[in-house]
Amino acid sequence: MTSDTTQLPVSALEGIGPATATELESIAVFTVADLFRASEQALDGATSASLETARRWRAMAGFVEIEGVDHQLAEALADGGLTSVEQVRSRTADQLTTLFTAAKDASKIPEVPAIETVYGILLDATVLALTGSMNGTVRDEAGDPIEGVTVRIGGGEWTTDARGRFRATRITLDPSNQLVLDKEGFETLVFVNPPILTDDATIAVEVFTLEHATQIDEDDDETPSEHAGELCEYEGDLLPPLSPNAMTTRAMGDAPLRDGDVLVVHKEYGGGDDVKLASKFLRYESGRYYVLHWRVAKSDLPNGASAKDMFRYRDGAFHKIVKSGATPHRLRMLAALRRVRATATGSAMPSSRAEIDQAIAHRKQLLLNEL
Repeated sequence: MTSDTTQLPVSALEGIGPATATELESIAVFTVADLFRASEQALDGATSASLETARRWRAMAGFVEIEGVDHQLAEALADGGLTSVEQVRSRTADQLTTLFTAAKDASKIPEVPAIETVYGILLDATVLALTGSMNGTVRDEAGDPIEGVTVRIGGGEWTTDARGRFRATRITLDPSNQLVLDKEGFETLVFVNPPILTDDATIAVEVFTLEHATQIDEDDDETPSEHAGELCEYEGDLLPPLSPNAMTTRAMGDAPLRDGDVLVVHKEYGGGDDVKLASKFLRYESGRYYVLHWRVAKSDLPNGASAKDMFRYRDGAFHKIVKSGATPHRLRMLAALRRVRATATGSAMPSSRAEIDQAIAHRKQLLLNEL
């Protein structure tokens, strides 16, 4: 089992007793995961330990993140002269077995791991070495930490602790990655292509701010198109190119669903009776991108609806979209067709001649009928 280093006290590592753990708290190192937030020099300066010992602590923090490695095996790896996960993955099964045998003979570990466990250690060390990580802290507008924020990136999911901290690992190095921070009562925050660490020797902590959720004022009868300087893909507008700038969501409250919208199930609310449906058509205001979402009864969706399912809302009903019909290319084409349609009615300017030609070529396809 992989250790959750955000829940593992730093004193679990060999050589860090209660007195040293108290000293480390002065530099905000409370858990094993916190060792990835502090430099070797900071660790050395906060305690009476040597710089070499501080390096050993950080190495063991990386080792316990490997599937099948506990604090005792982490000590054995460090005693064997290994200083990084990369070095672990470069060893053979026989070499690791020899290392663990020496640790058992020295009474450092109770037994030598089975060969299947050693193979698993090598495999997961390879995964960790070839993927990325992120150390983050989530706060509210007042700067207070937020506990229980769901963090999603690269297919993985984590939760912030009482200090608003999280450590995400095994993140695929994909430029299309999105970091999603979500908690009931706050606006969801989405980052496109967030900064991902590829070397745990690099010290970096990303700080994110979640704003408390706001509802649409029922007395405000202005429509989105009446706001100057606002753009919306649903309305046929071409948005500026996406960038690493933060995106957030907007709860639409009692505002009606939009005919022809493409919506994805983001999550279930407490009890499971209602779900959050997020539009795939972005909105852009004052330099920020917005994902609009509605809370609807799960019973309104076709049977079997679950997280990440997509639907087209037409004529007051939801129609499920199979995965093959929800590709990024198809969604981009839907947006392009909306721009062509808006241009024809004089409500939007075309983005380019090539885009219009491409959209017109697909007018006879099923996509046009789904608008």
